[in-house]
Amino acid sequence: MNPEIGSKQQPFPLVRPDVRVTRADASPFTVCSSCMPGWGVKLEPGAVAWMAWYDPPEWQLTSVTFQQVLRPAEVNRLEGFEVSNLDWESDDLGWREGTTHFARLTDKHFEWLATSRLSSDKRILYSFLDEGFDDDWGRWPRRIEDAGAVTPADGGFLLQASADEGGHICAGAGMFEVQVGDRAAVCLRGIDLRIGGGDPQDAAALEQALLAENYFTEDGELFLFRRFNGRMWNTPSTGEPWDQRYPHNVRMVINGAMFVHWYDCLTDKSVAVGQRH
Repeated sequence: MNPEIGSKQQPFPLVRPDVRVTRADASPFTVCSSCMPGWGVKLEPGAVAWMAWYDPPEWQLTSVTFQQVLRPAEVNRLEGFEVSNLDWESDDLGWREGTTHFARLTDKHFEWLATSRLSSDKRILYSFLDEGFDDDWGRWPRRIEDAGAVTPADGGFLLQASADEGGHICAGAGMFEVQVGDRAAVCLRGIDLRIGGGDPQDAAALEQALLAENYFTEDGELFLFRRFNGRMWNTPSTGEPWDQRYPHNVRMVINGAMFVHWYDCLTDKSVAVGQRH
């Protein structure tokens, strides 16, 4: 059932279920996903998906998004689909319109074409022809495989992959068993490391980057999304390194650079959606 604008009910638990991620002794599989990276809805006519954000330190629910692929769309003569978002946040204002996405699938990539959102009473359209759009949205490879781009090292990982033109490194990075509450799945971990113009072999530069983990099931569904920040990412705004801000959160070390776990996103694949809260 679609959410109703203004309703304050939503279907996810108010506190994040226990999440466990452990390396799996499983044969690697390759994913060719049509899911919107970082969101979970498949870019197919009529597809829907739910996603819930949980923040530390109490891991309380802060927001929920319901996505629906509405119709075919065309943006600057490129064919794609329109994907609507409805958002619920823990401010007690109820469901409201979120960002509308326009995107397409190619043989190799998921590509954003534009976004549309309301700011007060003004509609703001942002497309791939605008400066900075590819840095904010851009594209993600559809085919993800555990190709050994990330290998274990003392206290973390060694990364042997180069960035694309947008400064992103997208790669398969191991097989894992992911358990969320009473649901579990064997997943391929896909990492999205956004380094801009930094050198992935330079630990100081790498600690300015952000990192996302996408845990995919064999059929290409997004089971769990986890966000990490380089220890020094955006520190002019945050005021302190992330390992000091969240001293008890999980760390990940890549090429000597520390990343700190920030938040988790659960999907309707990892949580049974139905009961209203």
